[in-house]
Amino acid sequence: MTPNLYRGGVPADSILYGLDAEQREAVTTAAGPLAIIAAAGSGKTTVLTRRIAYRVAEGSAMSQHVLALTFTRDAAAELKRRLRKLDIREPIEAGTFHGVALRLLRDRALAANQAPPQVANDRLRLAREVMATRGLAGAAFNAAKEVALDHFIAGDLGFMQMAAVVEATLNRVSSDYSLGNAALSLEDVLQMDHLARVRAAEAVIFVKGS
Repeated sequence: MTPNLYRGGVPADSILYGLDAEQREAVTTAAGPLAIIAAAGSGKTTVLTRRIAYRVAEGSAMSQHVLALTFTRDAAAELKRRLRKLDIREPIEAGTFHGVALRLLRDRALAANQAPPQVANDRLRLAREVMATRGLAGAAFNAAKEVALDHFIAGDLGFMQMAAVVEATLNRVSSDYSLGNAALSLEDVLQMDHLARVRAAEAVIFVKGS
């Protein structure tokens, strides 16, 4: 049954206004979890924000228990703008995966009286940290993860395919190198970063074609 009112008093019919049949079905379905697979510019953000508003309106979700995540700051800002425009009484928490995760890590660190984690903006400094703590395995994993994530964001890979690219990359480089945790030179770490990116790019082609 379509709800008639938001809890805040705004007509819920406006949630579904302008949606085509497929979008309306995605917004109103009780199924979950739900994956929306569509091309860029086809209205995925519209469906996401309207689905949040619809579920809050019908009472199957509470605003304070909803978290909307995306990959970029611009996309997160757009999510927040659209959710505000839908005039839900209580604000919906929205942000990037990395931003929200970092905030949670900082909150937990402060609660445990530990130093909060910092974002590494310097690539060489990050490489040195990898060298000191995780060796070549860490360098290979970080490089493969970044390549796979870039293709995931671009819509070239699905989530499971992204994981397959990382796994395939690690398998390839581990067959040629010993990925131990011994302290290594910065040059070794940077060479592994480059090699893993090359192998990851090859793995993307293989995974997409399989």
